[in-house]
Amino acid sequence: LANNENVRVEVFNGPAGDPSVCSDISERFNIQTLPTPVPTLISNAIADTFCVGEEVIFTAGSNLASNSYEFFVNGNSYQSSTSNIFNPQTLTPQVLLNDGDIIRVVVTSNPYYFSSCTAVATLSLSENIIIDPGTINTVTNTICSGDTPAALTPVAVASATGNITYRWESGLDSVTFNAIPSTNSSTYVPGSITQTTFFRRITISTLNGKACEEASNILEITVTPPISGGTVSPVNQTICSGDTPATLQIIGGSTGLAITYQWQESVDGITFTDITSATSQDFTPGVLNAT
Repeated sequence: LANNENVRVEVFNGPAGDPSVCSDISERFNIQTLPTPVPTLISNAIADTFCVGEEVIFTAGSNLASNSYEFFVNGNSYQSSTSNIFNPQTLTPQVLLNDGDIIRVVVTSNPYYFSSCTAVATLSLSENIIIDPGTINTVTNTICSGDTPAALTPVAVASATGNITYRWESGLDSVTFNAIPSTNSSTYVPGSITQTTFFRRITISTLNGKACEEASNILEITVTPPISGGTVSPVNQTICSGDTPATLQIIGGSTGLAITYQWQESVDGITFTDITSATSQDFTPGVLNAT
C-alpha cells in the first residue's frame, strides 16, 4: 500500500465471484504512512576514542523535525526526552564510561501522535589508557653550578594501550613546567644548568589518532651556589732562605658551613700538590729554603 491510498472490503455470503451470492461493501478508510527517521549518533571524541576521565558528549540527529531521543549505555536507558544531547557525566549518579562501551539512541518520530516510527543508531567507544607513565631517576641529584647533570633514565617502563612517545619538561619549581624541544626519548641528558631545576617526563599514548598524556614523577636537580676561591693575601712575599713567610689569608673567598679549604704548593707555579693538614681559611707556612 502507498501513502494516502483508500481501502475497503467487500463481504460475500458465499464464494466471491458467484453471481448468486449476496455481498456488501464496507466503509472505505484512508492509509497514511509515517516517515521513518534516519538517525545519526556522534561524539565529541576523536574517532570515538577518549582519555581516562575525559568528558564525552553525544549528539543524536534525525532527518525529521519532531523527535524524541532515548539514550542507552550497554543496554541500560539513562535519558529519554526531546533533547538530542547526552552527557553521561552530568547525570546523577554520574555514569562513567569505559573501553568498549556501546552507546545507542532510539529516535522516535512524532512521539506524541497515536502512531509513530522508531529507528536506532549506535557507536562503540575506545578508551586510550595509560597504564603506567613510568618512573625516572638519575645517578646524582646535586651538581655544581654550570655542570651537566647525569642522564635522566627510566626506572619503570611506561605502558599504555596506544603507541607511546615522550616529551620532557623542565621548570624552576615543581608546579610550572615548560616543554623541552626535540625530546622524544625515554631518556634525557640535560645540558649544563646554573640553578636548581625540576624535570619530568610526559608519556603520550596515541590511539586512533587520539593523544592522551600523563606525567611521571618529578626529579629535582639541586645546583649548589657558585663558589669563589678569592684572592690570597699578601699576593707575593720576598723572604730570606730559612725564614718563615707571613700568614696567608683568603680575601673575598666563599664562606659558610659547607665550605672547606685545601691549600696547595708548587715550586714552578704549574704543578701543585696538597699541603697536608692545611685545610683552614688561613695558612701559615713553615720555614722555606726555596721559592
